[in-house]
Amino acid sequence: MSRIVNQITVVGIGSAGCNTVTRLYDMNVSQNAKLVAVHTEEVHLEKSRADEKVLVGERVTHGRGTGGVVSVGARVMTEDLSSVISKVGSPKTLIVCGGLGGGMGSGGMPVLLEYYKEKYPDILRLVVTTFPFKFEGLNRKENATHGLTRLMDLADLTVLNLNDILFESIREYPMMVGFKLLDLILALTIKGMVDIIMKGGDIGISYGDFEAVSRNAGLGMVGHGTGMNVREAVENAISNVYLDGVGTSDSYALVYVATPENVTMGEASIAPDTVSKKYEVTRMFWGHRIESRNNVQVMLLVSNVQSDSVTSVRSGFLL
Repeated sequence: MSRIVNQITVVGIGSAGCNTVTRLYDMNVSQNAKLVAVHTEEVHLEKSRADEKVLVGERVTHGRGTGGVVSVGARVMTEDLSSVISKVGSPKTLIVCGGLGGGMGSGGMPVLLEYYKEKYPDILRLVVTTFPFKFEGLNRKENATHGLTRLMDLADLTVLNLNDILFESIREYPMMVGFKLLDLILALTIKGMVDIIMKGGDIGISYGDFEAVSRNAGLGMVGHGTGMNVREAVENAISNVYLDGVGTSDSYALVYVATPENVTMGEASIAPDTVSKKYEVTRMFWGHRIESRNNVQVMLLVSNVQSDSVTSVRSGFLL
């Protein structure tokens, strides 16, 4: 286990981050990565499932939340940073996850990323996060804008989902089902990353390939899709990208395909070809793994993308 723990550590910060880590734990991702949950809310943290849990801010919040105040999230993470670092260690790849808009996501995540960027610049630093719904209010949007700007300056790759894009797919869902889906999407993204790094495949993607896509890679987007054939699965993966991102001359794409044994080489190649044409990306890595399954799964990751929504945020205009 020590080799694996030193390879990848996933840190969930705040409510959304802890929920995501719990999902990952239930998916048995802890077999391939170390899972750490960090929160100020004692009750929420106790209910979370992870390899390690860190309660921060006891002297400030007394086991309760930050009240959505970014400065409080940053303060408690700074004051208890040594406790968090002792559980995180110095992995080869650090994945930090959480939701933007609250105190811990927008205030706490950047503090941890800043430490690792300064202390361990060679560690690959990835962020998987969400931007809040419009209906959540102006304060959460302002918090999210502050947090996103900081994260993109500190992480090698920031994978972002815009909840308002997802909203069109879930507007008829019960409220709790919709919010649980947000956590699931983050968890699937991280699980996909861990699987690519640790499991490889029949046509493998090396860690060097993954690093080429992710190192100093700015803004990224991820999509997951399943289908009865490769074409259906990759089209569903593209439909499940929740960012208005477009490829640039600096973009890389990574496509990972899991299929039954009877899928041909020609059919499997439909996935990277479709993604390359959709996002006009010429620098492509793709992997394939045969599994005992009746359907096809596709994960796509495109990095160094341009997003009008994010450009507006970083220019001072709220979404």
